[in-house]
Amino acid sequence: SKLYGVLRLIDKESNINNGTDLTMLQKLNTFLKSNEYYEVPHKKEDAFIIAHYAGKVKYQITGFREKNKDLMRLEVIAVLKSSKSAFM
Repeated sequence: SKLYGVLRLIDKESNINNGTDLTMLQKLNTFLKSNEYYEVPHKKEDAFIIAHYAGKVKYQITGFREKNKDLMRLEVIAVLKSSKSAFM
């Protein structure tokens, strides 16, 4: 199956009408489990961890889809597409 970048996966899942925060988390865990920048918290909780410039940041999944329904600006998409990082 095709490996999705984290932002593309979140954008796609946030705009699916019948999706939920938990189904998005399941897909993130499935597609990104082997990515060095993505982690599942040690204790079972509805969250995921991204390691980036600010260190490891935990994101709670509750309400995540609703907060991310805004479409990305075309300029941002262009910059992300030009990235050499498969994670982006």
